[in-house]
Amino acid sequence: MPEASPYFLAITDNRSIQQFEGDEQGALEGSQLLSIETTENEEKQAYGYIVENLPKFFSLLRLLAPENQELLLSYFMVGKPQTALAVIHRSTQTVVSQHIRAAVRELCFYIQVGGRPTQATIMGLLCRYGLDVVVEDKVFLGVLIFEYSQTRNFEAIANHYQLHRPNIRRAIRDASRALAKIDSALAKSFAAYLGNMIDKAGPKYGMSERKKSKSGDILRADPPVLGEFRRKINSPDFLKHCFFPRANR
Repeated sequence: MPEASPYFLAITDNRSIQQFEGDEQGALEGSQLLSIETTENEEKQAYGYIVENLPKFFSLLRLLAPENQELLLSYFMVGKPQTALAVIHRSTQTVVSQHIRAAVRELCFYIQVGGRPTQATIMGLLCRYGLDVVVEDKVFLGVLIFEYSQTRNFEAIANHYQLHRPNIRRAIRDASRALAKIDSALAKSFAAYLGNMIDKAGPKYGMSERKKSKSGDILRADPPVLGEFRRKINSPDFLKHCFFPRANR
């Protein structure tokens, strides 16, 4: 999160005033803080799919990482704005927007391939986009990707195939970056699948130490005004809850 210095607070205050003067209703709703990335057709199509195929959405949602599951449920199902999710996840609205887009693209990949990809599916896609390389002249990249998706253990795979452990992650990362540059919906969703797979992964097994340090129980509480149809205007909490400057969160 940005530092709460007088300089930064002055910048956010001026921006909040400008946005309020330009669109009073939108400023009260906090809608101006939505990034341009989250208004693309990709998110709209994902929302339409969720509404029309709710049971299928829940079955595919289980294939995502737990943090991405919670993110999509909070955003699409509960309707939490990105500003609120940023506070919950101790991040910024821009980072939350990026994580939502990555999670949506990974979900789209599962939709396109019909669920969890098999080794044949992964190798077929790599061959289709010219990325079916052989790591250290020993093992096909598709085999390593499938093995890691099952074990989440770089060290075990490296020992089994006699590979240099960092080269496995590097090969998957390079493939993800190459796929992201291809002008194809399937390629970009495949890139998100590979990127999310190794994101925040430890060098040997499980999560990275930095990711583990951020893990913990999340306690959430909404203000009492939510869910109430009436509120006394002379209540000391009225202005606090109804006219809260979200742009400064």
